[in-house]
This record gives sequence, C-alpha cells and structure tokens, in this order.
Amino acid sequence: MHSRWHTSTEQTIIYWTSLFLFNLLSPPCYDLGVNQYVSLLIRYCMRAKLIFSELREQPHVVELDLREDGSEIQRALLDLTGRRTVPQVFVNGKLVGGSDDLTAAFMSGQLQKLLSSS
Repeated sequence: MHSRWHTSTEQTIIYWTSLFLFNLLSPPCYDLGVNQYVSLLIRYCMRAKLIFSELREQPHVVELDLREDGSEIQRALLDLTGRRTVPQVFVNGKLVGGSDDLTAAFMSGQLQKLLSSS
C-alpha cells in the first residue's frame, strides 16, 4: 500500500532542503505506558532541536502530532527509513537517523561536515 505522503511536498523537501526534522511536540494524553514512551520521544526531539540550536541551524520541522496526516507520514518514514520513531533527521537528502545518531554525528563533527556541504 502506497502512502499519499510519498508524492507530497514533504518528501520533496527531504531531498531539496538542507535540514529536515520529523518531530513530536505536544505532550500526550496521560495513558500509562504510552505516555512514558511518547514522553521519551519528545525528549529525544528536544535534544535534536537543541543540537541544531547550538549549531545555529534551523531545520524544516514537521510536528507529526500537529498534523492530520501525521500518522500517515510516520508510516511513510517506516517505509523510507525502517523506523517509525522520532525524531528522524535528514541532511541534504541523506538520513542522519534518530536522536542517538544525530548526537553521535554532532559529537564526532560529522554533522557539521554534512551541514557545511549544503
């Protein structure tokens, strides 16, 4: 089953915008178990935003929980990256990965190299 998202502007932006960040913003409804998982994802998203803030970079951010098609985009991310979790960061059309991948790339200087090649 192909997602309608695969032909949308967001997919084009992944490949043509230097920075693209899929994110969760809103605190979840307080459902035990799910809340803990989503809260953890939000912390990872905040870490990604802090890294870009420190680098004085402004990624194009897609707040999945604020969009009607957020779950559809998340399914498309699974097709594209093999992951449904957020954040998912793309630089110059290449997947950097999630929060841990982004942090490792930042600490090693690889993220800065990717950004300077844009």
